[in-house]
Amino acid sequence: MTTQPPYQIVPLVNKSFLQSLFKQQPDENAIIAVNNLLATTPMEQINRAMILKIGVEYKVDINKMFPLNMQEFYAAYLNFILRKHQVGYEDDNSLQHLQGILGLSNEKVQELHERVGRIWYEKALKKCVKNGVFSHGEEKAMANYARNLRLPEKITSTLRAEVGV
Repeated sequence: MTTQPPYQIVPLVNKSFLQSLFKQQPDENAIIAVNNLLATTPMEQINRAMILKIGVEYKVDINKMFPLNMQEFYAAYLNFILRKHQVGYEDDNSLQHLQGILGLSNEKVQELHERVGRIWYEKALKKCVKNGVFSHGEEKAMANYARNLRLPEKITSTLRAEVGV
């Protein structure tokens, strides 16, 4: 299975006539520049100051103007790691680093882990019960997987009930 990188280079938006006249940049180019930085630079070489510099360059507060995009960058990388490793977060340090780079709160990151992790946990759970048997070994493995996904018991028990385990 090939894993496509989580970020792809996107061209900047052209300036409108008035933006050219007043020497302004389109605001959306700020978030495109963040995306392109993530797409072209190894994660460990990026720091928060580089993101803030992009905001200064485009005269925007990136986290205030584009909070959902910042969350999407994190969720995309989280999905990328799960597709790549399929078990857990061997790249957990990268996730923590990315959280800092993007300026995301612990609460927001936990929410993203719950949203994304729920999908992966449910898929794995359905795979385990496909043959109609849910062994003790599978139960232990799923408990470990839930821990790796940072899923609270409330979510895992709800999913187990929905799947019929």
